[in-house]
Amino acid sequence: MTDDYGMGDSRELETGETADLFKTPNGKWRIRQYELSWAEHVDSGEGKISKVSGDAAKLGWGDLEFDTPDDAYAFLEDQIRKNPALQIKPPSPTQS
Repeated sequence: MTDDYGMGDSRELETGETADLFKTPNGKWRIRQYELSWAEHVDSGEGKISKVSGDAAKLGWGDLEFDTPDDAYAFLEDQIRKNPALQIKPPSPTQS
């Protein structure tokens, strides 16, 4: 077991999302979640901007392990670029 087991790392990706990682007992890194900073959320028929988290386990990434945080972040950025549903959607302009 590594001394820094459970240590976390967080970074804003080039794609604009914030990703959270944690270190496993075997010294590898896993993705905990990523956060869409500007995702549109409709609640009660009223458009609102809120933060939306993507759970790595729900996306099938929960068991993936990476040698370094940089490897994990590169994987996330690649997946986000390939899948528009995972990308940040900027706020819509206010209509009058």
